Amino acid sequence: MLSARFSSPFLLSLLLTLSFAALGCGEDGPGPGPDLGPCVMPTQDCSGTCVDTDVDPNNCGACGNACAGDEVCDRGTCASSCSDTLDDCDGSCVDLFIDSNNCGTCGTACGIGERCRVGECVVNCQTGRDECDGVCVDLDTDRENCGGCGTVCPGGEICDRGLCEPNCAEGIEICGGVCTDVLNDPTSCGDCETACGDEEVCAMGTCAQFCPAGLSDCDGSCRNLMTDRNFCGSCELTAVCPPGSVCEGGFCTLNCQDGLTLCMNPEGTQCRNLLTDTNNCGACGTACPGGQVCVDGACEASCLPGLEACGTPPLCVDTDLDEGNCGTCGTACAAGEFCVAGVCGTACENPDETNCSGVCVDTDADIANCGACGAACAAGQLCAVGACVDEVHSPAHFDVCSGVCVDTRFDIDNCGSCGFECAARQGCRGGECVDFAMDMGVEE
Repeated sequence: MLSARFSSPFLLSLLLTLSFAALGCGEDGPGPGPDLGPCVMPTQDCSGTCVDTDVDPNNCGACGNACAGDEVCDRGTCASSCSDTLDDCDGSCVDLFIDSNNCGTCGTACGIGERCRVGECVVNCQTGRDECDGVCVDLDTDRENCGGCGTVCPGGEICDRGLCEPNCAEGIEICGGVCTDVLNDPTSCGDCETACGDEEVCAMGTCAQFCPAGLSDCDGSCRNLMTDRNFCGSCELTAVCPPGSVCEGGFCTLNCQDGLTLCMNPEGTQCRNLLTDTNNCGACGTACPGGQVCVDGACEASCLPGLEACGTPPLCVDTDLDEGNCGTCGTACAAGEFCVAGVCGTACENPDETNCSGVCVDTDADIANCGACGAACAAGQLCAVGACVDEVHSPAHFDVCSGVCVDTRFDIDNCGSCGFECAARQGCRGGECVDFAMDMGVEE
């Protein structure tokens, strides 16, 4: 009995044609293949199958234009070999550096939410962000990846438009490339050019004899030991707060720049962007599952074209075919219904199958529904092309698998031998399971 999974119209047609010929039936072939809906660029519809005519050797440059057995399809043209920058993958000339179905090596397909970059599958980041060690970051503002992955700004600096710059607090000026407190620094008192005398202190940007109340004389500089990060709690040199920290009440505490939040994680206390950090998405410690990115503080699946993110946690689904999300996310089909082109109905996805009590069966071969739903064959009989026949009359090239007459050369549930079932989106050709997407040129 054929499975209700998606299978190749070509293989189904070939199977039925062989069955009809063996049993002396008419020559009417199967109906048209399932409606795949609009194809996603750069593929196009060739007889009901989405193919990329730039690389498909069976439809090279145009639908139906098949290359010779010793030729390859190179950018829509049949050729004896691939161009220098491309590799031959089963007759298709592809770029292993960027091809998501052949990433790095032929047949290595990237997962959902990934793309192929320089021959490796990486997280597919949204526009304006780049992937660095599996995390989507903004190279214009990220201190750990400023202007490029791995470029870390030194302590006390921020990342501004991809460049590390001194992170001077309000009221602090850059004098000679150094953040300087011109209100209290005796070497730059009031401005970068004014220095106080040996017996003077700098108080509020003016050279004076004594510090005003509330401030302490720290080697000629009037400092507030409660808030000054360079003299936090005392005038000693050891009172300097570490980079990224501020002085509050005479104690050093970590200070995060605007847009960042202080998170205490197993790897230590760090400032994180809860809107984009996949390890701290929306809240400290909330990590997004594999294949998802953090967008505006929520984990989202980074779906390929033609798929939508549905559910919690979000998963990439095809709303044209998904019974749990038919047409739109959350729209589930009733029991016994199928989702075809985004609409719930009782019609089977495979036009060669019939809905019998909510189950799609092949009435040409099903002994419990032979020729029609509920028409069961007698014990010891087989169902061949919709008619119950004695087992001894089954075609020579057919095998009996669980009481059903099948051709193990093409049956995806009994491929090569009884009970050997091909995986989802695979077909059976010559008694071997083959990947349907690669064999027929359909982009995943």
